[in-house]
Amino acid sequence: MGKLIDETALSHFYELGYLPLKQAIGHEVLERVVAASKRLKIAYPLGFDHSEGFGSAVMKERKLAPSPGDRAPTIIYHNAGFLEPDLLLPILNPEIHELIERVTGKDFYLSNVWMQIVPPHTGRMGYHKDEHGSVSITIPLDEIEWDAGSTCLVPKSHRNTPPPNFCMENIALTHPREAQLTGAPGDLIFFTPETWHGRAANATDQPTCRLFYNFYSRRSRDSTRWSPCISPERVREVSDLFPDQCKHMLRIDPGTKLKNLKMGKFRQWVMHNGSSSSAGDLSSLAREYFYWKFAFRSPVGRDGRGRILPPFRTTVTESGQFSTLEYVSHLNLTRTIKNVVRLTANYWIAAVKPARKIAAKTGE
Repeated sequence: MGKLIDETALSHFYELGYLPLKQAIGHEVLERVVAASKRLKIAYPLGFDHSEGFGSAVMKERKLAPSPGDRAPTIIYHNAGFLEPDLLLPILNPEIHELIERVTGKDFYLSNVWMQIVPPHTGRMGYHKDEHGSVSITIPLDEIEWDAGSTCLVPKSHRNTPPPNFCMENIALTHPREAQLTGAPGDLIFFTPETWHGRAANATDQPTCRLFYNFYSRRSRDSTRWSPCISPERVREVSDLFPDQCKHMLRIDPGTKLKNLKMGKFRQWVMHNGSSSSAGDLSSLAREYFYWKFAFRSPVGRDGRGRILPPFRTTVTESGQFSTLEYVSHLNLTRTIKNVVRLTANYWIAAVKPARKIAAKTGE
């Protein structure tokens, strides 16, 4: 690899699940990125409505400023790179491109790009995991210190682990081993969303701003977050600004249609869905268990470059072998029992309600 990322840094990334790169963005690129972010803030002071997630078909401007207690308390500019293409300049760096390739395999694409402003005194976002098979980048556009609204994660939680809601007393609280992806403008941080991760509170009196990029192998997802609302013409316009070796990041056509993958319904349910929530449902616990059990039957080499990795895999989540003991050892007994009791109660409540309605209708 190059000067920015050496084999030692890569090894740390694989072990911890994140990799901070200090002043990885050149001065000229950083100036253009900051200028583009300022234009977005002026054009859309409150960002866009993201209450329905990033994949909605219409980008609606947010009309009311968020408050700390809102379900969506931050200001989000999803699909920001198509509104301001200069925001995509950092991912055109050959070394950055190479590292993404090493993690996801050669056939990857840009799944999502967004800018986020965390207002002052905004609370935490709870710990969760995202779907398998991707890698993310975050770039601070302000000086972001501890408890200033950065992404937070638990190092080494990206391999052979259950959903965090079965492992922590409270996913909304700071984890004892928490790392916060703090930094300054010019820094760039890789992380795998398969770690237990969330967002730290912004306990300061100032808003903080960050960029995010997410990349998937085409064998792990065959659609993008931006394709529903960005026109093909705009995609071509932005793609024309990319060097030839980077244009594949904006190609929507999948390398392998997921529906054509040869796997049974149960395996597809396990591998395709991942544990992509903070929910405490037993299906997510079982699904994540079987993901690791199945995944390690299809080993991949340490370096994914030039090869197509198995579906829903990255090289960062490699481990020696699957271990039921290791998986179970992460569980918090108290939290797991609480989840089982809650789910059992909910099941019986739901079962009793229809019976009562039937009795009322028949007059019994």
